[in-house]
Amino acid sequence: MKKLELCVLITTMNENIRRVKEELLPQLKECNVVISHQITKIDIHPETEPLGKNVIYQHLFDKGLSKNRNNALNYSTGDICIICDDDLKYISRFDKTILNAYANNPTADIITFRAVTPEGKFHDKLPNKKFKHNPKTILSVCSWMITFKKDSIIKNNLKFDDMFGLGSKYNIGEENIFLKDCLTSNLNVIHIPKEIVIHPEESSGVLWNEKQCYSRGAVFKRMYENVWGFLLCLIFSILKYREYKRKLGFKKHLKLILNGFLDFKG
Repeated sequence: MKKLELCVLITTMNENIRRVKEELLPQLKECNVVISHQITKIDIHPETEPLGKNVIYQHLFDKGLSKNRNNALNYSTGDICIICDDDLKYISRFDKTILNAYANNPTADIITFRAVTPEGKFHDKLPNKKFKHNPKTILSVCSWMITFKKDSIIKNNLKFDDMFGLGSKYNIGEENIFLKDCLTSNLNVIHIPKEIVIHPEESSGVLWNEKQCYSRGAVFKRMYENVWGFLLCLIFSILKYREYKRKLGFKKHLKLILNGFLDFKG
């Protein structure tokens, strides 16, 4: 059996390339690495020195996280790719965990794993067991949990929707939309409840600002279209009320999410 190779797709922006070089690359000496460096400031310049024999560095003068992820994918090598932001810390032997999972599940096209906070809290509320993803469970997946077979993505012409993600019109949801497109293409998307990465917990202030609530409505329409997307906006507003009530209130949240839903024409 062919030995699988892992490729870490790092997306970073402007001066954060320093953090990639100092903190992230030392963790990734046993993997292929692609760095897509997004530059939007006039005082930031592309790297000119080699970053390692295992590293491919590319820059682009553009904004939008999905564009950055797609650029990294364009230069990917190896068999299995993992999405990587520049503020992650990988758990020991994470690469072996990923490659063993694909070796033991040869029909899987995409495998999601678990991400934890520095305090050991899970970022998701998924069942602690192996299962096959569906359009509901993918809503609980963070980008740092996603790995995929490069060939499966390329053969199906899949990529991240650049209308979504940080720096885009709608600033969330690109990873969930990507997984929904994978399901629509009949790829086999499964979850293995093994921890691979540590990421800081996002604050509630970030989660419930007006831009994100508006964007979430567009995400639901992009993923589930008119009827189910509209119902999900209503259900989400009700179920998450306790989390956002002090910051927005029910009526304001509902108005924001429905405006995003109605405005999206993609």
